[in-house]
Amino acid sequence: MYTEKKEIISTILYVKRFALLMFLFMLIGGFISISLSAIIHSIPLIILSFFIFIISPIVFNKPLSKLFFKEIHLIFEERIVRIEILNFKTKQIERDYQFSYEDIKSCILSSTSARTSTIKIFFYHSNKFQCSFTDESKEIINKDNNLSFEVYRNLYFFNNRITLLPPFYASKNGKTALIVLTIIMIIAITENIVYKPQAIPFSLLIGAVLFLQIIARRKRDIEIYNKQISG
Repeated sequence: MYTEKKEIISTILYVKRFALLMFLFMLIGGFISISLSAIIHSIPLIILSFFIFIISPIVFNKPLSKLFFKEIHLIFEERIVRIEILNFKTKQIERDYQFSYEDIKSCILSSTSARTSTIKIFFYHSNKFQCSFTDESKEIINKDNNLSFEVYRNLYFFNNRITLLPPFYASKNGKTALIVLTIIMIIAITENIVYKPQAIPFSLLIGAVLFLQIIARRKRDIEIYNKQISG
């Protein structure tokens, strides 16, 4: 029989803020690189600016993300779950939430690796709470049941009416999006065969790689979701 954990301590990443920083950095950097190529016709300088503004955020992704780390404490009490967000360095509480189990309607879990996962908690009054766990070395059970799933199981322990919904790629909306992408890929490939049969655009190759990654992600998400709802 499953026994709930009274408290879970982990690390979370403020994903939206981090993604916004990366997007702005690469966008501004791309604009600077294009401007340099138009004004200064120096190939080494253009390559250097491209590396600084486009490649470096990818290379230094992990150390930069640490700027947006927070420590999280989830305390499961008899009627409520308390969530404390602490400063990663000073350990001072910055935010404190309290949610009644009875107010929780459903959850969506998603993960990009065994040590990184996200949980979205939806309430009957239309609000939602989301957090992305990044450090699961102490809490991880196996590659399928990550920390987000452990949080869900604790919530479900106190309220078995909480529904586990599939993540986007495993949902009907994800299936529809994949069908649309498939049609777009077929049109793009057909157009290339008809008009430029001897050349394969680099953008088409990138699109094909991303398309295959999405298919693999959907397959993986469906498998994990089926295991979670059956376990």
